[in-house]
Parts: sequence; C-alpha cells; structure tokens
Amino acid sequence: MIKKFSAFNKYVLTAAAASLIILYIILFTLPDGYTSFASKNFLSDFFIFVTLSCNPIAIVVSVFVITFILFFSTRKFLRLHHSIFVFALISIGIISMGYYLINYLKGTFPAARPYYDFLYENKILPEELDEFIKLSPVERKNLYKEDSVFAKVPPGVNPRVYKLWISETALSFPSGHAFNSVFLGILYSCILFFSLEKRYRLLYLAPLVWMIFVCLSRIILGLHHKIDVVFGSLLGLLAALVFIYAGALNKIIFLDRDANSKTP
Repeated sequence: MIKKFSAFNKYVLTAAAASLIILYIILFTLPDGYTSFASKNFLSDFFIFVTLSCNPIAIVVSVFVITFILFFSTRKFLRLHHSIFVFALISIGIISMGYYLINYLKGTFPAARPYYDFLYENKILPEELDEFIKLSPVERKNLYKEDSVFAKVPPGVNPRVYKLWISETALSFPSGHAFNSVFLGILYSCILFFSLEKRYRLLYLAPLVWMIFVCLSRIILGLHHKIDVVFGSLLGLLAALVFIYAGALNKIIFLDRDANSKTP
C-alpha cells in the first residue's frame, strides 16, 4: 500500500509544485507593501476573509471537515486506532516544530512588517522603528492597547485592515500563514485526491487555490514582504513532504480500499 500511495503522490505533488510556481510569478508582479488594497473595496474584504481563514480557529474547523471526509470515505476509520495515533502524532510534531522554527527565525532575523514602515512614516509610532522592532510581541500588543494614538484609524486605510495590522504583533520574517497554508493545502489536497469519488476528484485542487490566495493576502494587506512569504511557503512545502512520506496518511486512506481498484 505504501508503494501504491507513493506512486500516486505525483498527481498531487505536481499540482502543488505548479501552484507554488504560479504563486511566485504573481508575487514577482505585485508591489511590495500594503498599498494595493488598503482602502475599502470588495478585494480588500475578500483578502481579509482569506487571511482569516488561516487563523488557528479556522484551521481547527478545517481539520474537523477533513476528518469528516475521511470518516465517510473509509469505512474502518473508527477502528484504525494505531494509524490515527501515528497520524495525529506526526501532525502535532510537524506543526509544533514549524511553529517554534518560525518564531525562532523571527527572533533571529528581526524584520519590520510593511505596515510598521507605514505607521512610522506617518508618525504614528511613539518611538524609532528600530526600537519598536526590539519590543516583544506582548509589549507591542500592550502598546497598541494603551497608547491612544493607535485608537484612530490612519487616513486612507481600511479599518478592517488596520484592525488586522494591530492584531498581528510578531515580526515579519518568515510568514507563519504561508507555512500553515502551504503545509495544510498540500496535505488536504492529497487527502481529497485519494478520498473523493472520481467524479468529484478535481476538488482536490481547491486547497491549493486557497493556499495561493492566503499567501497573496499577506502581501496585499501589508502584513508581510515577498521574501517572508516565499521562505514560509518553502518551509511549508518541506513539512508537507515529510508528513506525506512519513507513512501514516497512506494507512488511513488505503487500508479499507481494494488493492486492485482502478488507478486515477
């Protein structure tokens, strides 16, 4: 079964690689910074929704949805105790390592978010930009709450975008959202490809499209620089490859399948 699973991964991984190439081409053409969609319009609201879809609560909901799909596509799912345990253990391990790696890199290579530059240029920051970067995320969060100057939305900025700005207090490099979206996008795409009936199989591309839009939203909303997203997405790709070839996912997907079933 592992051999069978690995042989078919090329369908998903080829699509994932193509999606990342498309993402990088689009990133190359985009202006770096918040200026693209800072004002009120449909695109701004769309990208706000997309970026929020990769927040912790939304990720937990997505895990339940993908588990629901697995439940109804694999009849013995509830009895696969060992496989589920390994699946969960590897998932938690990779996500935890990714979380600590992202935060370690943010601390080791401190970089201002694009919106920091905007706030500094408009004399909204109460101190020099270099000193502001040296603050911890908790200190920046407290500053946003306590300093009345941050209560007023800067001219020309969508209030919802500004709310996002002051809610994300970690530094810029690399992008945690890019890491999460690419890791989950590829993983979910793989699960959908092998779990859905053939007539619905093209839906496996949906997580990859979502992955692209999440990464783009980080640039468009002024939350990250291009290099942050590129590096975070590559880390997410690496994490997805480790997860897929770790050997747990194939057990859940193929344990209850006919070994002689037709190939995709």
